[in-house]
Amino acid sequence: KHALTKKFEALRKPPGFTGNAPGGPSRWSTERSGQWEPVDPKIVVEVTYDHFTGDRFRHGTRIVRWRKDKAPRQCTMNQVAQSEGHAIALL
Repeated sequence: KHALTKKFEALRKPPGFTGNAPGGPSRWSTERSGQWEPVDPKIVVEVTYDHFTGDRFRHGTRIVRWRKDKAPRQCTMNQVAQSEGHAIALL
């Protein structure tokens, strides 16, 4: 965990405001910071997730593996598979 933290600290960018910053307080996770920090898009990881809303990953996002075979420019939001219907329809 320490090595991973150091890797991301090296990619940290100065804070800025786009009007759409994720993060903030969470009623489920009071122990860790909900603060969002921008980083340079220099590495690629594959993730799994339980839910995706709008343009944000929600709930249960986990890193699967590093993707050294992919460049950051190859990874766009267009790749994210979204269902056509509402989640309630899956019940």
